[in-house]
Amino acid sequence: MDWVELGRILKTQATETIKQASLSFGRLLRFWRNVRGKSQEELSLMVDGSARHISFLETGRSQPGREMALKLSTALALGARDSNNLLIAAGYTPQRVSVDLLSDDFRWLRRALEMTLRTPYPCHVADPLGNMLMVNRAWLGMATALLAARELAGPLNFYRLFFSEQGLRPCIENWDSVASVLLMYLQQEVLLSNEPQGVGILHEILAYPHIPEDWKQRAAMVEPVPCWRLAINYQGKTLNYLNTVNTLGTNPYVAEPRLLIHTLYPEGEQDGPREWHDDAGILSHPLLFE
Repeated sequence: MDWVELGRILKTQATETIKQASLSFGRLLRFWRNVRGKSQEELSLMVDGSARHISFLETGRSQPGREMALKLSTALALGARDSNNLLIAAGYTPQRVSVDLLSDDFRWLRRALEMTLRTPYPCHVADPLGNMLMVNRAWLGMATALLAARELAGPLNFYRLFFSEQGLRPCIENWDSVASVLLMYLQQEVLLSNEPQGVGILHEILAYPHIPEDWKQRAAMVEPVPCWRLAINYQGKTLNYLNTVNTLGTNPYVAEPRLLIHTLYPEGEQDGPREWHDDAGILSHPLLFE
C-alpha cells in the first residue's frame, strides 16, 4: 500500500466519523425538539438561525459549532445531563458540573458516597482535577501517620499531596512509576477539558522536583487501567497497595458530575499498621464523612 492510498483510507475514515457524529447530534436534536413541541422554524427563531439550518443539523448535512450546540440546549431547556449529551454528540467535551455535597440538591449523592466510603480500607472522593471532597476514617488514619498536620489543613488536592516534598512523595518507593501514571491522568484531563484550574494545577505539579524526565514515555507504556501499584515506606517497612479508581456519575453515558473514588487495597495479607486504624474515633477532619 502506497502513501497516497493510505491517505485516502484515513481521509475516508475521518469523513465517516464526522458523518456519524453529525447523525447522532441530529437524532438527539430532533428528539428534544419534538419533546418540547417546537417546529424547526420556532426553534430557529429562538437561536437566531434559520429553519433550513435546523433541518440540515437534524439530517446530518451540517455540524454545529459549540456555541450553537449550547444555544440549542438552552432553547430546549435541557438539564446538565442532556445538554452534555448534546455536546458530546456534536463532538465537544461536556461542561463540568460543580458539586457542593453539603447542598440539598446533592444530598442523594452524598448519601451514596457515604455508603461507598464505609470500607475498612483508605478511601477518598475527588473531582477529576484532584480536589478532594470526602475521606473515610481509614484514609485519615493513614494520612495522619504519614503527613504533618499542616499538610492536612485547608483544601486538599490529591495531586499536591502526592507530589509535594512535604507530602507523600518522600515515602513512596516506586515514585517514578506512580508519578508518571498520575501525571498522565492529569495531562489527559487537561487536554480534554482545557479548564484554567486544571492547566494551573498541571503547571504547578510539573514544577515540583523529582519529576521523571521520561514520565510521558513511562506512562505511555502502561495500559490505562483504573488501578496502579503504590509502595509506601513506613518506619522502614514496605507496604504494598493497589490504588483503584472508580467513577461515580449521574448518568452512565455522560458522567457529570464526575467524581473519582480512590481506594487503597492491601496487596497480600497486610492490613496496614495498627496505628493507622482510628478504632476509637479520635481523629477529625472537615472532609471526614461521618
